[in-house]
Amino acid sequence: MVYQMKSFVSCIYLIVFFELISGKTQTTGEMISALQHQNATEKDAAVLARQHRDIAYLYAIRFQTAEAKKYADTSMAFALKSANNFEIVFSKFTLAKIYYLEDRTDTAIQITEDAGSLLKNVKNRNDETYARAYYYYMKGTLQDKKYKMDTAIYYYDKAITLINKTPQPEKDCTLLCSLFAGKAKSLVRLRKKGEAMALFIKAVKLSETCDDKINLMLMYYEYGFALKAETTGLNYCWKAAKMAEQMELEGYEGIYLHNIGSLYYNQGKYDSSYQVLMESTGILKNIIPVKQYIYALQDLSLTLIQLDSLEKAEAISREVVSYQDLSRLTYENFSSLVQLSEVLNKKGDYDEQWEIISIAEKLASASRNQQCIVTLMEQKAHYYSSIGNYKDALFYFTKIKDYRDSVGKIEAQQKLEEISIAYESEKKDNEIALLNAQQEISNTKLSRQRIAIFAASALAVLFGIAGFAVFKRIQLKRKTDLQIEKLERLNEIQELRTNIALDMHDDIGASLSSIRLYSEAVRTETKEKLPRSEKMLQKISENANEIVEHMSDIVWAINPKYDEITNLQNRMRKFAIELCAVNQITPEFIWNEQAQFNIPMETRRNIYLIFKEAVNNAVKYASCKTITIRLEENKHNLTMLIIDDGIGFDMAAQLDDQRMNLGNGLKNMRFRAKEIGGTLEINSTPGKGTSILFKLDMT
Repeated sequence: MVYQMKSFVSCIYLIVFFELISGKTQTTGEMISALQHQNATEKDAAVLARQHRDIAYLYAIRFQTAEAKKYADTSMAFALKSANNFEIVFSKFTLAKIYYLEDRTDTAIQITEDAGSLLKNVKNRNDETYARAYYYYMKGTLQDKKYKMDTAIYYYDKAITLINKTPQPEKDCTLLCSLFAGKAKSLVRLRKKGEAMALFIKAVKLSETCDDKINLMLMYYEYGFALKAETTGLNYCWKAAKMAEQMELEGYEGIYLHNIGSLYYNQGKYDSSYQVLMESTGILKNIIPVKQYIYALQDLSLTLIQLDSLEKAEAISREVVSYQDLSRLTYENFSSLVQLSEVLNKKGDYDEQWEIISIAEKLASASRNQQCIVTLMEQKAHYYSSIGNYKDALFYFTKIKDYRDSVGKIEAQQKLEEISIAYESEKKDNEIALLNAQQEISNTKLSRQRIAIFAASALAVLFGIAGFAVFKRIQLKRKTDLQIEKLERLNEIQELRTNIALDMHDDIGASLSSIRLYSEAVRTETKEKLPRSEKMLQKISENANEIVEHMSDIVWAINPKYDEITNLQNRMRKFAIELCAVNQITPEFIWNEQAQFNIPMETRRNIYLIFKEAVNNAVKYASCKTITIRLEENKHNLTMLIIDDGIGFDMAAQLDDQRMNLGNGLKNMRFRAKEIGGTLEINSTPGKGTSILFKLDMT
């Protein structure tokens, strides 16, 4: 059955927060109306930020992401107006959650990291602790989405430890429930079900003490689904579906019913599965995103096949295909065609089945996805078997078996067969030759010698063939071992980079932030008593803050998850917008937002530092109104052009300044470009602005 729903529903933990309406069961529409009514009379910007954030959460769990984004944006505007860093951080978390709902995980990760970089600015210690725990929870959930379960568990544990150190019962209940359940799901994926179920039970019991109905609904569902088709599990899923209905959360009612239908299917209760799935599809048909409806339809079609209702199964399978964009390969597109192929096979519509297989074959061939190719061969094998062409059916079944074998085993088998045939052939020839020699041995000694030579030669040839085959096999094995060793080494390096980045961010970064905070506290206390010490303490605080910023750049450069060019673009945009906003300068970004390729760590770091230096110089010295950043890339070259409309400068005079060590910024940019094999051109004329062109050959 289709369990893709599980990963989607799991994101709903991200939607619940402790500020949601509590007490008696209300509909989410009533909750939104109550908050909107409060907004009309509220004047405090921080309170308005929090209320708009709550409304955004509620719209998100109603699958109204456009409205959710609108309120998330207004929440951020009020948070910035209030200058309340706690509210700013959680407004960013809200936006990250909405992007997570849309399956835009990389964007959600970037926004979460932006929020994390602001945690040091939260002054209240309890608020900072809670916000940091929530930050670790977000990181854990997003890592689990990336199937990095061990890393996810690491962050969940850090969050739980933080909450236990400084408990705040009024805030912690819902978050702890989500942490226990989130860690449990990661453990299930790691096949540690015993530990997982203990945590699920803990989450359910705790949620029953919280004054939060939405959280209770989520815990019931996750625990019930983890129990699979057990009676207790179904009971908890039904409880969750009923609560979703009471709160008018139609999307989750439909999703929960879909998965209840899937559980009945796995029990072999096809009539019950059919009834529940019919109700589920009726609800989900009007819900966005449409993929939830498609998933439910696919399971309904499978159930109808088991009930021998092939006409209905065919109609539903065709409806699923009609929703797909068959011009591109996705798992959903391919699987919908395969399911229709199976229905047509059972109905005996073999001509049309072959047409569907042909369409699926184009998708599979373009993707070069091994699993899709094997599935396609299975469809062909069943097709040929059904029409009585057992020769072609056997061909594809054999091909499937061979395809699933490793290349090494196939080659080894082939070599053994070749040597065996050669050996048997030579053995028979030798036996015939020896019989002839025995007959003629009395005639001539010379003939006997020739026969002996012939036999020896034949054996030499035989052993030569065998030796050559073994030699080639050893060569191939060595080559394969070297490739495996190389891949293992690359994986070790990637893992080491990730661990270093985590340690630097969590340990060194936290320590530096503590130094800055302590120096600020001491400076405040000794300002009047020791006025001479104030400047030194201020310098310590400023230096610590600078180191924290540099540390952030280093962590970003080291972490392999930021190797994609889109992450470089996001960091460049964030830096430029924040720096330009303070100086009333408009930044313009011209680049391909859909670009997808990786940039090596050292190259990415130097490009970013060249960019920072160029933008920083323009903001500080150019007196410009606009800065244009253009980034162009293809398979072979990367070009970065930064142009400002400022006052410019005299290039010759600047060279003189360099000799006086005043032009270190330009020297550093040139050095960094040269270090990664790139070139840097700087052009400027007084009164006409400055342009900096960086080029890099990526081949």
